[in-house]
Amino acid sequence: MVITSFFMVGCVNSSETVEIKVTGISWEYIIHVQKLITVEEEDSVIPKDGRYKYSTTAIQYYVGNTPIYETKYVYDIERWEKYGTITTEGYGHNPYWEEFSLEKGEPPYNVGATDVAKTEEIYKVTGIVNGKEQTFTVNKSLWEQLNEGDTVVGIVENNHLYVE
Repeated sequence: MVITSFFMVGCVNSSETVEIKVTGISWEYIIHVQKLITVEEEDSVIPKDGRYKYSTTAIQYYVGNTPIYETKYVYDIERWEKYGTITTEGYGHNPYWEEFSLEKGEPPYNVGATDVAKTEEIYKVTGIVNGKEQTFTVNKSLWEQLNEGDTVVGIVENNHLYVE
C-alpha cells in the first residue's frame, strides 16, 4: 500500500519531503506515578489543609524609618511528588498498559498513597529513507493505518510526522 499525505509539522525548522519504506511499527505507553508526602512550607497564610508548626516575624520593608513586620507561618502539608514511571513498549499494533497496583496511604493524611499523574502514548514508525533506517513518531491514526512494507510519502521535520 502507498500512503501519500502531507504532514503538519510541530516546529519551525527545515522540513523535507521523503519517501519512507516502512520496516517496523512500534509503540510506547508511559504511566507517570505520583506519591503523597508530607512537606514543610512557609507562607504568610496557612492553607486550609496545612498544620501549624511555628511562626516567625521578620522585617519586610520600611516606611520611612519605621519597620513593617510580617509574620510567616511554618506548617506541614501533603503534596504530590513525582514517584516513578511505568513504561511498556513493543512492536506491532497490539499496545497494552502495564498492570500495576496503587498504594493506599496511611491515616490520617493518606501519606504514602500513590496515584496516576498522567499517561503518554507514543506511536512510532521505522523505515528506510534515502537508504538509511530511521524512526519517526506519528499520530495514532496514521500509526493504525501503516504496516510493514507500506510506502509513505510525506514531510519529515524533527523526526515527527503528523497527518493533516
